[in-house]
Amino acid sequence: MAPSVWKLFRRDSKISIRRARTEPSRSGTVYTTLPDSTKYIRLCRVIRTGDVNTGGEKIEVIFEIVPLVDSKGTYRALSYVWGDPNDCIDITVNGQRFPVTRNLEYWLRRIQALGYGDRIWIDQLSINQHDNSEKDQQVLLMGPVYQGANEVLIGVCDQLDPNDHTSVRDWLEGMLIDLHLKDLDCFSVPSPPPSLSPTPDAMSKNPFLALLRSLWFTRTWTVQEFCLAQHSKLICPWGDVSWAVFVKAFMNWNKHRRECCEDVVDAHPGLMEECHRSLEHTRKYWKGQHILQTMQLFMHLNVTNPRDKVYGLRALHQGSEDLPAPNYEQPVPGVFIDFTLWAFRDVQSLFPLAYELHQECSNTPSWAMNLSVPPDIDRNYWRRRLSGVGLHKASNGIPFMAELASPGCLRVQGIQVGHIEAVTDQLFSLPKYNFDLTNVLRSWYDFANDRRVDSLVLGRVDSLTMDVIHFDDWFCSTMLGNQVEDRMAQESDLAKWRVAMSGLIKDPFAFVDFSAIVESHMTAVLGRRMFRTDTGYVGVSPASTKVGDTLWVLGGGNVRSMSNLRPR
Repeated sequence: MAPSVWKLFRRDSKISIRRARTEPSRSGTVYTTLPDSTKYIRLCRVIRTGDVNTGGEKIEVIFEIVPLVDSKGTYRALSYVWGDPNDCIDITVNGQRFPVTRNLEYWLRRIQALGYGDRIWIDQLSINQHDNSEKDQQVLLMGPVYQGANEVLIGVCDQLDPNDHTSVRDWLEGMLIDLHLKDLDCFSVPSPPPSLSPTPDAMSKNPFLALLRSLWFTRTWTVQEFCLAQHSKLICPWGDVSWAVFVKAFMNWNKHRRECCEDVVDAHPGLMEECHRSLEHTRKYWKGQHILQTMQLFMHLNVTNPRDKVYGLRALHQGSEDLPAPNYEQPVPGVFIDFTLWAFRDVQSLFPLAYELHQECSNTPSWAMNLSVPPDIDRNYWRRRLSGVGLHKASNGIPFMAELASPGCLRVQGIQVGHIEAVTDQLFSLPKYNFDLTNVLRSWYDFANDRRVDSLVLGRVDSLTMDVIHFDDWFCSTMLGNQVEDRMAQESDLAKWRVAMSGLIKDPFAFVDFSAIVESHMTAVLGRRMFRTDTGYVGVSPASTKVGDTLWVLGGGNVRSMSNLRPR
């Protein structure tokens, strides 16, 4: 079959745009124009005025405009969470009343009280948030700003009850001297009986858990702010703690959690999950990674403005070709389209399509990554699936093409394989019991085996050649995605899975060790359907696959399974 050109058209949909209020209103003219917003920044000096004894104490901020290149190592930067943009409080900036979020006002008081109020960069103040032109340029400087700071102050403990401040401080001190967890007050809170489900209130009573639930660990922007810092310090209600001290305490906690204090940890539901999540947020994975891999790690984090799913991590990009420049005037779909087109060019493959972030894409083409929606499946399985994309070479021999043919229309190149004539009703979801897994496996096996008569064999497409293999072998290979963890599946892997799968199909109550083999199976099929084509092929495809879809192998699509395209 000769390569063909296929066009994917964007979905036609009516759009209603409502501008949400995402920032506090600004009163007065406190900003003077920067001499050059690509080279200059505003530093803040935070002071207190008024009488604290009479309740008249106020926070005042004075700006200093400086060239960034000459200021390296002479200022600090604040990494924090803005908080509710509609919950504001007035401070004084350059002599005028000026509203900031209540969360920022709190951190301004803390950094001033700790003696860090001189020459500090704070995004909510240092950037004129109502001047999109300035904001576009200043966002480009955020990487150099955090890299050039002599210290980055991290505002945490925003979820702590004031009564728990002492307990968290005691945890840090106790972990530093290697105490057992049972000897620390913050782990002495009784847990509910095992027979009862813990309530959110009971789970939040552990102050260490509340620390790990700080909103700082949930935001996209704080990743690059931490990763680029030369030195970091936690700003807490009772004082400050160097990041090195916090890491040492965390390592000692982890040692006790593994070696001697498991029962203490088990008594506090949700603690381990929060530990893994917060640790993941602060590991400097990004070095040596492509920006797409960095986005995979942090897709679950939150932003207020959907554009910041791209802009909030751009300072971690290390490639030779610059990312699209920030443009806060551009509609959100346009930001995602430009980034997807850039990614196609940069990786020279259709890898961005494997993200499958296309659901609920109002006014966004079906091929563009809608980074404002989470993956359809558990993010750990989603990451594993993406990590194996490069193992397969289904499109060998087909030239790569991905170019914009017209607004919303992507031109790609490929070979047509057939049309979908049937799909399974069942999606593969995470099973709670072996019985759930058995039902889907049995249903899919029967579906794929619909035309089989004893020794009949079915074909599969692999590297654009027809390899005929035994049906059971093919089915096992497909159910593993032909890979285990980060490598191609070996015959020994397939043999293990054949035994496990055959046992489950025959006996839903059979014991199955959920090892790497079963994890690989879940990675391959989670959130997917099985299909049959009018040309005799059987395979696994995304949940959106419908009867009548055309099946193609596309140039630059390094995946074993074929792509199903539906013009809209």
